[in-house]
Amino acid sequence: MRILLVGIGYVGSALADMLVSAGQEVFGLRRSDRALPAGVTPLVGDVTRDEGWDRLPAGIEQIVYAVSPARRSEAAYREVYVEGLERVRSRVPDARLLLVSSTAVYGDPTTEQVDERTPLGALDGPSSELARAEHVWPSERSVILRASGIYGPGRTQLLARLLHGDLTREERSATGNRIHRDDLARCLAFFIERPELQGVFNASDTDPAPLGQMADWLAARNVPANLLRHLPSAREPRSRKNRTVSSRKLQEAGFVFSYPTFREGYAAILAALESRA
Repeated sequence: MRILLVGIGYVGSALADMLVSAGQEVFGLRRSDRALPAGVTPLVGDVTRDEGWDRLPAGIEQIVYAVSPARRSEAAYREVYVEGLERVRSRVPDARLLLVSSTAVYGDPTTEQVDERTPLGALDGPSSELARAEHVWPSERSVILRASGIYGPGRTQLLARLLHGDLTREERSATGNRIHRDDLARCLAFFIERPELQGVFNASDTDPAPLGQMADWLAARNVPANLLRHLPSAREPRSRKNRTVSSRKLQEAGFVFSYPTFREGYAAILAALESRA
């Protein structure tokens, strides 16, 4: 199968390794000529420009769209997600799309738990453009993965704050929704292998837990102080939507998480840090 990965960053690189190992023919489109994972055929291109698309190979069957705008603004999200997807569709109109979207499209829902049937709430500029992007491709030939907070190796800002106990009272009671980078990549591979599936799926682990519960679990592990220097400095607190994201539909489709809760995910990260300490 010929697969085009548009955007090979944090998630896309992990997915590329999985697809190459499975024997798929993988092409990777990115703005720079920086080296791609082994086995990926590089394509230099920019979804915000019309040049370079003549280099796309024929016969692309599936497209994974996992881009990252350079800045969080309405214009940047429109350019990359809406206009970028329209540009890709005009070149590869018959391919199946797997779009990495975000649970941010739920905005401020009126219910404490959201699933794929929850109406989208009032959205800020970037999130509204992401919601528009979900409708660029024909629904019968697309899978939309609404990912919650992505964490994993190298993305440990929240872990650092939890270990430092750097949470406000409001944050301790706020629910954290997350998915491990490798599970999100596995989720994309899962749908690539099942072309009969379509629709919107929440990609979020099975245990949306209050941040205070996560911090208490870490405190009980007595993480050695010398590991903290391997973590980035904790950032300033940020506002969080106090809601839980259900991924029951994804699980009912047959997907099984490697990191079903924060416990397995953070335990793996801490074990990797301990091995390097």
